[in-house]
Amino acid sequence: MTAFACVADESADENPRDGFFYGGFSAPIDVWQGLFAEAWQERVLDGPPRIPYLHMTDVRDRLSWDQAERRLDEAARVIRSTGALIPVMIWVDQKDYDQLVRRDFAPRPGVRPAVLEPDYVCFACFAAAQMDFLHASCPDLERVDFWVESNPKVTRNLADFHASLQGMFAYIGRPELAPLVGGYREVPKTEIAAQAADVLAWHARRARKGTLNRAGQRRYWQMTTNGRGNGGRYGYHGGLDQEFLRGLGERFSAYPGE
Repeated sequence: MTAFACVADESADENPRDGFFYGGFSAPIDVWQGLFAEAWQERVLDGPPRIPYLHMTDVRDRLSWDQAERRLDEAARVIRSTGALIPVMIWVDQKDYDQLVRRDFAPRPGVRPAVLEPDYVCFACFAAAQMDFLHASCPDLERVDFWVESNPKVTRNLADFHASLQGMFAYIGRPELAPLVGGYREVPKTEIAAQAADVLAWHARRARKGTLNRAGQRRYWQMTTNGRGNGGRYGYHGGLDQEFLRGLGERFSAYPGE
């Protein structure tokens, strides 16, 4: 039996608000904590110069441009060479989301209302896509855990969304997925699996906007293709359209306490 961990992070356009991207990779837990972690530590973090973690928002503050590019190239190669990693990326137009879905909601009874950020909806879609893919492709699947990079603004409430996954799968007619839902874990930036998710989300956002340079395009291709069928694409890459968002907004309006 195989236990997987799905690891996710977000990347968003600001000033102006545009795309919001949420996703990362799934892999067997022993791969994350074994061969992948060892390769990432040696080839991405140890340098020289050594860095404590790789995060796209500050990698060029820690390293020169050339050094940062080499580390990112190595990161993409480690991801590609670890064949067990399955990428899933969900995105949404933030302006559509603000208009059709964003509102205050109660994460659970008795809790102060919070804003329904896109992180929550995209996490649920990310979880559904990953579990559907794993259920179909891994006959000895035991459970699927979810690791999310810690963000004080959202990760506390994400735990409630994770707790509702079993009910969600029953509601959408996929009850066979409910028993496979495993644990939920907030992880720091120093978690190597979270660093891989951050690198993917950053490249996916810029690929969608068409602003990746040639090296970035090559890295994104390495992280999201396997050279076989469907143009080499694997995993899942999809956006939430206005029809889906409108229906979601209507449901939250009808059941504001859920």
